Amino acid sequence: MDSASVGEKIKKLRKSQKITQAEMGKALNLANTTIASWESGSKSLTAEKLYEVATIFNVPVSYFFDDESTYQSEQMHPTFSYLTVEQSVFFTDLMTKTLEMDIEKREKFIDSIKFAIEFFNRNND
Repeated sequence: MDSASVGEKIKKLRKSQKITQAEMGKALNLANTTIASWESGSKSLTAEKLYEVATIFNVPVSYFFDDESTYQSEQMHPTFSYLTVEQSVFFTDLMTKTLEMDIEKREKFIDSIKFAIEFFNRNND
């Protein structure tokens, strides 16, 4: 893995989302200096942290290794661009955990979320 090019892509994604190094560090439970080290290429990411970064920005891990011309920025889910880093991580974790449930638990969980949304909408109109 070329640390410099991975770092450049992290920086580009972070700046495009108007996220500071401090905000990103907080979301990943790291110091902002670690983020700066990644972006400068002086420090490499572990595979686990690279996955977490990809999750925050809603890009495939392959984005960091592919030629940038093969990746279109519109591939990012547009909803995520309106969320804070913490909210994006929360929703990604929520989706991951939901998909890990067996089908019966998943259906009950989704039904409870639908109920909560309906309740919210009725009380906020």
